[in-house]
Amino acid sequence: MDAKTLAALLDGRQMGDEITKEEEAIAKEHSLVVAFGYSDDNVEFRGAIDDEVGAYDGAEVAIVNGAIVTSKDELAFLAKYPTASLTGVRKVTATWEPEGLDASWLIDTEGGEPFDIYEDEKLFCRGMVFKL
Repeated sequence: MDAKTLAALLDGRQMGDEITKEEEAIAKEHSLVVAFGYSDDNVEFRGAIDDEVGAYDGAEVAIVNGAIVTSKDELAFLAKYPTASLTGVRKVTATWEPEGLDASWLIDTEGGEPFDIYEDEKLFCRGMVFKL
């Protein structure tokens, strides 16, 4: 399975039913990460990464060789040096109440495939699926 196929499968789901345990296992098997906002203060990572990040009012994280980095000091260090010199670095931005999108969350990363999660009829989160 690739990121585009998994994103299409997840698209349109309701908050709380974003991804099943079986889909998490398939994502992990294919080195895919599913990232989505949850509640008003968390970003969830499922699949090849199984973690959550406190993100009250938004967050910026780096994924370095499969590990999530959220420390301001570590992020500042990564910003100082070109990511080309570091292997396996990916920046993920979680924006709370993004401009131009009527949703609570927007998750963004380069090369990711978007999918939408709803709370009843309202768009709650535009998440991302990406290759680790």
